[in-house]
Formats: sequence, structure tokens, C-alpha cells
Amino acid sequence: SLMLAKADGANLTPEVAMKWVESIGDPTLKLDSFAHVLVQWHRTAPDVSRQYVATAKWLSDTQRENVLKALARLR
Repeated sequence: SLMLAKADGANLTPEVAMKWVESIGDPTLKLDSFAHVLVQWHRTAPDVSRQYVATAKWLSDTQRENVLKALARLR
């Protein structure tokens, strides 16, 4: 989670943080990390974050749907 702490600051762009998330082998950690980065990203660039979710090949259709629904509830 050291990487995630950095993702909140100016050290890592969300795009770079997502590349790191994509490389995580553990599915649970991967989804938790993904959610954390995505929420931060959505606050600064909602359209770009939604586009990422829509095109992320590693997400299942169900995961993608759930994530997009969750993003729609964020304000």
C-alpha cells in the first residue's frame, strides 16, 4: 500500500497507478487497489476514469458493470 499512498499525491498519475494495479497478481488486492485509485481519479477526471473502466480488458463484464454503477453514485 506504499504505492497507493503515493498515488494519492502528485508522485503518480492515475494512469501510472493503474499500470501498477494491473500488474498485481492477487485478485482481491488488485480490486481493492483498483477501487482506491479509481475513486481518486474519478474526483479529478470522471470522464477519463469512466473510459478506463469501459475499456479495461482485465475486468469481467460483471465487475465493469458494478464499478460503473458505483462511480455513478460518487459525487
